[in-house]
Amino acid sequence: TLDALDNLTHHATRFNVETTKMDVCTLIQWHLTNLVRPSQLVFAHYYQRERDAGWTEDQESQYLRTVLAGQASTPFVINIKRAEARLMDGGHRLHALVRFWNNEVPMKVGQALVYFKQLPPEDQEVFKTRKLQVTEFKLLPLKDEVEIYLRFNSGLPFSLGERLYATRHINPVTKLADKIVQTADIDMIRTFCKIMGKDCTGKGHGRKHELLVQVFLVYHLYFRKSGEPIIPAMAETFVDAICKFNKENEDLAKGHFERDGKTLDECKDRALLLLRRTLDLYTSVSNGPSTGTPDRKSTRLN
Repeated sequence: TLDALDNLTHHATRFNVETTKMDVCTLIQWHLTNLVRPSQLVFAHYYQRERDAGWTEDQESQYLRTVLAGQASTPFVINIKRAEARLMDGGHRLHALVRFWNNEVPMKVGQALVYFKQLPPEDQEVFKTRKLQVTEFKLLPLKDEVEIYLRFNSGLPFSLGERLYATRHINPVTKLADKIVQTADIDMIRTFCKIMGKDCTGKGHGRKHELLVQVFLVYHLYFRKSGEPIIPAMAETFVDAICKFNKENEDLAKGHFERDGKTLDECKDRALLLLRRTLDLYTSVSNGPSTGTPDRKSTRLN
């Protein structure tokens, strides 16, 4: 307990973190140009959910009204990595601000929908100079960046697949499973989802059920060591076990992936072979043998 308390109280010292206030205009320009800071503010595509999905225009409008009223208190959380400043928390909020700035989405004022260019000049100036809280980390390792992102969003309705999706650039299991989801035959992906009782919404969309199913299969077929217990369900215990594979460095994010001397594509080919054999075996067992008992050798996975 004392170690855990010490870890929390020294958090700011270890990670070089500072919270400041910034104009709406400055934050937007930090994202749109490289003139405000030496680094440019970018969305953290390594682990964040799709910023253009999840919020309706009404939710965007509600946030914009909060900004104009000077009541936007939730900080934007940013990790400054030299030329790149990654937005760890606040992707939907920044997306709403940029869309309003570019006159792509209106703000509801009373009963009217008003675009930024339609605001009187004095109200435009009020909006541009409203202060937003910005928490800045400097040179935070990717593993800590992902963990902080998940912690900030722990109150949101993340699916298990979305949580695993956030780790795909620091975790070899989710990295390999994501590669399979993105490149494998969609019919095979859908079939496995159906077998495992999960809706399939297509590659890279929705609640990431496809990724969850593939992580479950890839772990048991490829990563689980002989003698280790099988995790029977896609639940919290399983996600916790997968997250233990998270790496301290950014090698996976840069595309460097090796297991037993094999590259990512070589690992993917082997994993796909095991997945196809598994599906063939499942189909054979489900349909039932035509005569006698199935030959053990012919149904062996490895």
